[in-house]
Amino acid sequence: MRTKERIIKAALDLFSKKGFTNVSMDEIKDKVGVAKGTLYYYFKDKMELFNSACNYFSDQIEKEIKETVKEIESPKKRFKVGIITLIRFLYQRIDTIKLFFMVKKGPPHDFKLVDKVFSEIKMGLQNCGFDENEARNITPLIIGLWTPLFPAVIKGYLTDIDLYIEKVNNILDYLIGD
Repeated sequence: MRTKERIIKAALDLFSKKGFTNVSMDEIKDKVGVAKGTLYYYFKDKMELFNSACNYFSDQIEKEIKETVKEIESPKKRFKVGIITLIRFLYQRIDTIKLFFMVKKGPPHDFKLVDKVFSEIKMGLQNCGFDENEARNITPLIIGLWTPLFPAVIKGYLTDIDLYIEKVNNILDYLIGD
């Protein structure tokens, strides 16, 4: 594994466990076992490293979904399996999801995760036969299927992910059909 990727993975792990403000560059360099100058060779500051860690996380989500749906020919089935894969991925990494809720101050993230998610969902809906206007207006509803996941798990409301996914599947069947 390349040094830069090792740094990003270590930072993601530390940020997930302790939050952005509670992690220092010294702590990251110690976890990776590199000199502090090496961190600054790859990243100008902690915020740039944080953004890279968030981008890395979103890339992992995308890889997982693509791998899961690559053999599925039906656009509707591919879309539904992709959404379920996303929910399972997020649920299994709930500590990492905290990252997106913890960083409230400072410059906006330079990663385009939100735009990318909206665009991918809209395109997936269009591939399922919805026109552009319908897809644009249904996209927030689809996104709403997983956005409450983090607070629901943290607060103890969601205790059975399989039941949750079954109900999400029912909603997707209703919205998209077979």
